[in-house]
Amino acid sequence: MASTGKKWAIGCGGGCLLMVIILGGIAAGGYVGIKNITERADDLEVHLDELDDRFGSLDTWTPPVDGTVDQATIQIFLAAREDLRVQSIDLALVLETLEGDANALDKIRAGLKLVPSLLEFVGQRAAVLLKHDLHPGEYTYLYALAYYSWLGHDPGDGPGFSMDGDDENESGFRWQVQDGDHDVHVDRGRRARRALNDLMITWLRSQRDALDTAGADAAWAEALDGELARLQGDPERIAWEDGLPEQLEMSLAPYRDAIEDGYSELLNGLEVAVVTDD
Repeated sequence: MASTGKKWAIGCGGGCLLMVIILGGIAAGGYVGIKNITERADDLEVHLDELDDRFGSLDTWTPPVDGTVDQATIQIFLAAREDLRVQSIDLALVLETLEGDANALDKIRAGLKLVPSLLEFVGQRAAVLLKHDLHPGEYTYLYALAYYSWLGHDPGDGPGFSMDGDDENESGFRWQVQDGDHDVHVDRGRRARRALNDLMITWLRSQRDALDTAGADAAWAEALDGELARLQGDPERIAWEDGLPEQLEMSLAPYRDAIEDGYSELLNGLEVAVVTDD
């Protein structure tokens, strides 16, 4: 199976019985099931490599110098998320079954679908960004500002097990709900915030430099400087959490309902995993 640091291993935490069901379900698929997963992983590798070749890393993108987002970009963002709807629904149903009170047979069936559905979702996400020529950095910037800073969703949203890259100590999938002082959602949120904080500092610095080059708008330059200082002073801060700049909120406001409709609490964990993958 192809590998570029995208780890899809499954291990046991507090819910080993469920993981045994999932692993047993995958094993029950035999050669055909394993071959299918391998092929999907190979396809994912191709898309991720193409994304990297075309755009580079997330931090190579620069936000618009004036702090707005043009309408065409928002429409592309929404079109990209709509293109993910089928895979999103399929994966959400799998996760809901594994998290819920379904019987053992339904959980086995969901276990059979888990890894292929995850690979399908991430692969389609990469293909959609390529299709719309949407920089992954721009997609992540819009996702974080719209869903976290503007609409107030929790970066820790997601299933009750840690996704690749969203756990403090390990990568891969571990079924681990709250255990003493440890909570998967809290850990996911903290890790996402730290990763996004680093990205936001880079993006806003680049935006501030571009503003100097273009001829600084004094009030906007002051606002950027203030937000950069707040980001640097709090490693778990996401940009503009206290309120979006007026021009940015005005850009997003006409699309509020469509943006909100596209949010999935369960699948946020996978969006976060993509951001925090090392």
